[in-house]
Amino acid sequence: MNILKKLKLRIVIFVVAVMTIFLATMLSSVIFWISHNEKRKAIQLVEMLVDNGGNLPGPDFHGHERERGGRLFKTEDDDFLYEDNEPLGEPPHFHKDKISERSSDFFTVEIRGRDDIRNYFSVILSSHGDVVEVICDFPTSFTRDEISILVRDIMKDAREKPLIIKDRKRLGQVDDFVYCVLKRLDDTYLVALANRRSELLSISVMGKIALNIFIVSIAVTLFISLFISNLIVKPVQEAFIKQRQFIADASHELKTPVAVIGANLDVLMSEMSENRWLNYIKSENERMGHLVKNLLYLAKNDADRMETQYAKFDFSSAIANAILPFESVVFEEKKRFEIDIAPGIEFVGDEHQIKQIAVIFVDNAIKNSDENALIRVSAKVENNKILLKVFNTGHGIKKEDLKKIFLRFYRSDFSRARKTGGYGLGLSIAQAMAQAHHGTISAASEEGKWAEFTLVLPAHPPRLRLF
Repeated sequence: MNILKKLKLRIVIFVVAVMTIFLATMLSSVIFWISHNEKRKAIQLVEMLVDNGGNLPGPDFHGHERERGGRLFKTEDDDFLYEDNEPLGEPPHFHKDKISERSSDFFTVEIRGRDDIRNYFSVILSSHGDVVEVICDFPTSFTRDEISILVRDIMKDAREKPLIIKDRKRLGQVDDFVYCVLKRLDDTYLVALANRRSELLSISVMGKIALNIFIVSIAVTLFISLFISNLIVKPVQEAFIKQRQFIADASHELKTPVAVIGANLDVLMSEMSENRWLNYIKSENERMGHLVKNLLYLAKNDADRMETQYAKFDFSSAIANAILPFESVVFEEKKRFEIDIAPGIEFVGDEHQIKQIAVIFVDNAIKNSDENALIRVSAKVENNKILLKVFNTGHGIKKEDLKKIFLRFYRSDFSRARKTGGYGLGLSIAQAMAQAHHGTISAASEEGKWAEFTLVLPAHPPRLRLF
């Protein structure tokens, strides 16, 4: 994945993450507020029942009559209807379609008011928990035994883990029921109960709807963010393409004059005696040739035009052959060279590129170490990964430079880099080659003491092109 794809991915992730947090916070807050508000109303209802001796405040209806500040009227058919308060002097209006009927011992009445979505009842219990009196009978299809079991569970919950404790009142919830238990002065208990099953089902449905809205919104946001990221990245992409094309073209055009200069220098040096000026020109021309070659490689890699030839080869032998020529250099500079390569490691990839990575590592270790320094090359297979490590004692790398050393043309010590040669492209090229093989490169160091570079390759690359 190139830098432009990473930029698009970051934009999409950012937009989707922001939208996810916003929607999740908003929807969960609404659901929580509604749930909390409905629970608070239910608690207020049972507390009001207890405060009024087990009945709702209002006219003294028998059974389950409710008061909402309205009036009860009797029709010619002896049916009782409830209507909100009308202004004085105006006749009441009856709406039979708005009224649900419910059986009672004396009349049929259902009043739609503030709390009509809840069924409630209240009883008086003895000090031993037995039902002494039913003040407000339970309006749903519960048997006396079921009511006794429910009341017993409520009393147990009230003793052990009530939600609220107010003086002699204990409020809480058991299953779908909110309760309030009041211990009276004669050691009996007044218990009021409200059924929240209806509103809990409504909140559950609302939660499912909110979840569907959330999923659809995130999906729409994902598509929109993809479209927006393409619009944002498009100018950058065009600039990158032009830049890469320029580098590729310039590098390609420079190859010819560099080659011509090198050929003419060879002719001049064969005809002339030792001339230090010609030696300087040849040295710089070779440096320019390496730079052009490296720039051309990076330009092709950026444009995804780099051809990597995959084939099965002996990784151990390839690394050994790549680093053995450095033994004489290490010996001349009075440094120690240790090689610890496990035999028989096989890998599928571009052998030339893997060798070049090893050469870059060892060359970097030699340049950044002093006399009597230790340079150690090791290779092994661990956890289904091939590890190539090049360690050296010496200057080390500053902590703040560890993440920068793979940047192009970056050199942490410019004076030493100029002295030892190079343009700061070696590690960038090694990283590009590692990524082409689905591998990674990392660096670790302790400044002034040691540095170590590690190449990690999958023992079985996910995509292979065999030639």
